[in-house]
Formats: sequence, C-alpha cells, structure tokens
Amino acid sequence: MKNNKLYLAVIPFGLVLVFIILFTNLTKKDSVENFLTFDVKPGLVEDVVSTTGATVDEASYVLDTVNPPLLVSLFGTDQNLNSNDRFIEGWTVKKVFLEAGSLVNKNDSLISVENIDGTKRTIKSPFKGRVIEMNSVKGFLAEDGFSTIGAGDFIVKAAVSVKEVKNIKLNMPIALLINETNTQTSGLITSISPSASGSIGDKGESAYEILIKVTPGAIPDLARAGMSVTYDVIGTDGTRIRYTTGELINEYTYSMNVDGTYNLVSKFGTDVSDRSKVNVENYLVEELMVGPGYIVKINDSILKLRNLDGSIKTIKSPMQGIVRELFTVDLAYISGKILKLGTGGIFANVQVSEFDITKLKVDQEVDLFIGNQVDSIKGKVISIGQTSSIKGSSVTQYDVIIEPAVSAQDLLVDMSVSARIILTQKNASKIIPIQALIEENNQYFVNVLNSEGLSSRVEIKIGVRGTQYIEVISGVDLGDKVIIGKGSDTLEIPTSNDPFADQRSERVEEQTNSSQK
Repeated sequence: MKNNKLYLAVIPFGLVLVFIILFTNLTKKDSVENFLTFDVKPGLVEDVVSTTGATVDEASYVLDTVNPPLLVSLFGTDQNLNSNDRFIEGWTVKKVFLEAGSLVNKNDSLISVENIDGTKRTIKSPFKGRVIEMNSVKGFLAEDGFSTIGAGDFIVKAAVSVKEVKNIKLNMPIALLINETNTQTSGLITSISPSASGSIGDKGESAYEILIKVTPGAIPDLARAGMSVTYDVIGTDGTRIRYTTGELINEYTYSMNVDGTYNLVSKFGTDVSDRSKVNVENYLVEELMVGPGYIVKINDSILKLRNLDGSIKTIKSPMQGIVRELFTVDLAYISGKILKLGTGGIFANVQVSEFDITKLKVDQEVDLFIGNQVDSIKGKVISIGQTSSIKGSSVTQYDVIIEPAVSAQDLLVDMSVSARIILTQKNASKIIPIQALIEENNQYFVNVLNSEGLSSRVEIKIGVRGTQYIEVISGVDLGDKVIIGKGSDTLEIPTSNDPFADQRSERVEEQTNSSQK
C-alpha cells in the first residue's frame, strides 16, 4: 500500500516536469544576445586601398673615376646596376640610318644623337661589315652597345669526329652549301682544334672543331651569321666526310659605343668581350671630401685622386643631390665606383594589387604613415605603374609612386611606408557594415532584428560601397538593428571574406588544367 501511494505521488510531479520541458522547447527563440548587430546610422563611407612600401629617391646615380654618371634606380626601380655599359649622359637618338641585316661600309652613318645641351653627333662605322643588331630607337636615350657589327670575312664553324680529324689538314679545299639560301660555295680549312670538345654524329663520337674560311665573293648578300652550312670533303684516306651541322659566323663582332669607340665582342666565334675592356687606370684616394648624408651641388669637389703616373685628378659632382653610399675610403686604391648619389625629391613607392590598380588615378589623395610616425601626412599619387613589379605570387603587384607633402630633408630613403589611398569618400545619411550585406541575383538584403529578438530578411537599395561600410538608400531606417553575424564566446565581429578568393581559385584551377594538358 505504501509503495502504491508513493507511485501515485510521483506521477503528478513527472507530468508537470514533462509539460515544462515541452513548453520551453515550443516557445524557445534566439535571444538578442545571440546576434552581433549594428544600428543603422549616418556615417562616412570610404573606399580605401591600404598597402605598404618604402621611401625612395626620385633618381639614384653611381659616380666613378672615368665614366659619366650611371643611372641605377628611378623611383626605387632598379635600372640595371650590374651593367657597366648603361651610361646616361643625356644623348637622345635623333635618327637611325641602318637596321639589323644591313651591309655597312667604313664611315657609313649608323645613328645620330643629340645631347641635353644641344650638342649633336653622328656615329659612323669604323669598318666594313654587316649590322647584326641595332638596339637604338628614335626618341629614346642612346646607350653604349647601341649596335653590334660583324666584320671581316664569313667563317664556317664546323666539327669532325676523332677518326676523321686524322684525315684532314690545313688549307684543304672543302665544298660548302649554305642551307637557308641554297647557295653552293667553297672554302679552305684554316684551323683545326688540338683537343676534342662535345660530340658529333649518331654514335656521339668526340668532336674536333674546325674553322673554314669561305671563298671571298662567293657569299650572297642574303647570307647571315647563324645560318646552317653543309660541308663535304674527301679525306686524305679517300673517305668522304659530310655533315649538315656547320654554322656561318662573322670573323669579328664589335659593340659600338655612344662616344664612337667600340669593343671587340667575339673573334672566330669565341667571346672575348671581357678581355677587351681592361681598365689600366688605378687611382689612390688622396682626399675624400664628402660622406653619407652630405648635400652636394653641381661642380662641388667630392674626391681627389692620384694616379700611378703621379697625375692628380679631382672628381666633381655633375649634379645636385645627397650622398647615399660611399664605395671607397681615404688612401684606398680605386679604379671604378666612388659613391651613390640620390637626386630629386624623396617619394613613397608602394605596391598595389592587380584588383585595385585600375581604381587609382593620378592626383588621388593619400594618407601616409612613414617610419614610426604616429600621425599621418598627406600625399598624392603622381605615377601609376603600367607593368607589374612583383610576379610569381597569386596576386600581381604594381608600383605606385606617391609624393609626400613634406620636405625631402625631413625624410630618409628606405623608410617603411604604410599608405591609405582614398578612392571614394561620402558622408551618407544611412550606413551599414559590409559584413551585413547579402547579395543574391543582383539584389541586396539585410537581416533585421526586431525588439522581440526575431530576425527578418529585408531588401535594400544601396549607394556607395566602401571598404568597411555601405551607403543604404532605402529599405531600413535609422536605428534599425542589422545582423552582422552570430555571436561568439569572444564577441569578435566577423570580418569580410577574402576579396581575392574567387580569383585565386580560378587562377589555381587554370594553372592545374594547363599543366595537365
């Protein structure tokens, strides 16, 4: 009896508990605290590109003991520091008389140039030959190595096997066929290499190089260095030697300089360029008159040198600028570079991605944070790169040059720069965060939270889109709570998705498909 009474007492309590659970589940709804919201309000909408870079000189030159100033960088972009031939002396190409492939006689005009001071000069060929390369374009700066000329006779560079080399000799006549022009001619063997180099024939036998001088006057005007040649000769043992792997080469090739001098580049097909540029001057630094950070003016003395023959030479600055680096010290021997000079103002060179570069315009306003400065300074875009400066990564970058609104004396080169390039600015009557926007089929929506904690989707019309906020034209009112996202334990506001995610995925997919093909 007692047990039955106990069961009867427990049953009502159980029914009450089940009812409470069911009621709670049926009426349960997300509370306001489960959402992160933003109150629609007036505010500033800005479309901003944020990027980084460094401060740079407008132009940097290297001064040396002999040559004119060498331009090594322009707005921070390397201008080929390792090339000792690229001297910027201010000579501009006014006319190109001959193109590559032209026959040239001694004293024929090659190019005419004009210096920045109005001085004019016509550079002529010092010998008869053929123009191999013409690297000059009217209106552009003339540089050393502006043309390469082949001179002397045509030579055929050929090879024979280790067995065949025993059956040929110097001055042996040999039949030749220039394959590209189908011209049959002849020549004499003028050189036989004493040692093997490379291989020849189907069996890969050791090869011995031979040089064949082509019979003068038997070469057509259409013949060019690099054309293939078939050579055929009967060896001393009566065996026929025939290959199609000969090559027509110039006896000599020369590189022409802007001052009218020239350098021997190759002889019988062998590169001798390094041996033709020996600097015989060797100076001792008697007095160094400047140091890093010195401001120099045109014709200021920067260095006094004493040559091995006892002569004294004073180097003067050809331009105004700031000494950035020294490449020598007192009492040191020097035969090349002296110092690096920064000229012009100091600018900011920053990198902008391929997805933002088309939005930029010259004269756009920029906020710059230079070095460890807390406060920003103003600047403006003066140049937008037309070719990429950084390739190989998932997103191509372009150089953008910004002029700071401060004196160059207040800055140093190579300082770190953070830039905010302002593309669009508008004081809007209603704004929402970009995270709140839902885009579907060219329509825009937001989720709005009411006073009871329930959300509903509302279509809106938007105006200016910024980096963080979007202007709302209609659809929501001031004070409405738009949902940014679900709440989290850390209460962190969710950030927008990577704007380049789709482009990166497509690029990776294209590269994968291409590699599979």
